Amino acid sequence: FQTDENVSFFILSLKAGGTGLNLTAASHVIHFDRWWNPAVEDQCTDRVYRIGQDKEVTVFIPRAIHPLYGNESFDCLLHEILENKRALSREMLVPMESAGDIDYIFGKSTG
Repeated sequence: FQTDENVSFFILSLKAGGTGLNLTAASHVIHFDRWWNPAVEDQCTDRVYRIGQDKEVTVFIPRAIHPLYGNESFDCLLHEILENKRALSREMLVPMESAGDIDYIFGKSTG
């Protein structure tokens, strides 16, 4: 699929895209199926940025936003949870900037 000019798009689940494939022919990635573990999502995205990638890559993460709930819609809340998990994993090995950061992260993720 990487060298066939007749293939204009390739649809994979996050789990399939994140295991063993190099997707360096891709120029666009769309995450339709969000995963509760952000590392799974990141691994899938990283498959596009392997050695041999010579294109600019754009990653899209569409969200359904309910007109009444706005940023409290499910997709928005899930996105916030995943971003908080990413931040927490980055901060596990690097000290926090201030003591209040941990309270902020856990306060947001449980609120």
